[in-house]
Amino acid sequence: MEAVSPCLNSRAAHLAEKQLKCYRGVLPAIEDIVPGFLQTLLEGTLEQLYTGPISQYKIDDLTKSALNALKKCIDELSPEHIKALVDLLEDSVQ
Repeated sequence: MEAVSPCLNSRAAHLAEKQLKCYRGVLPAIEDIVPGFLQTLLEGTLEQLYTGPISQYKIDDLTKSALNALKKCIDELSPEHIKALVDLLEDSVQ
């Protein structure tokens, strides 16, 4: 396998950073979406999930099916387990 030049890596990183700066302000930052997404997944309904944190995204049928299955599994957890996950999430965003 051929080694990649450190200079090329640096240029690629610089271009990626410039690209991200172009999108900043247009799309919410991932760190702004994930906590709300997880919180809603743990404590909300599927409707709240689709109309809330991920409402600005086009969700295809396969992804909807996966989210529905994931939410069903989460809803089968005990209240104590859900509370522990919510507490962990809240601790991680502080």
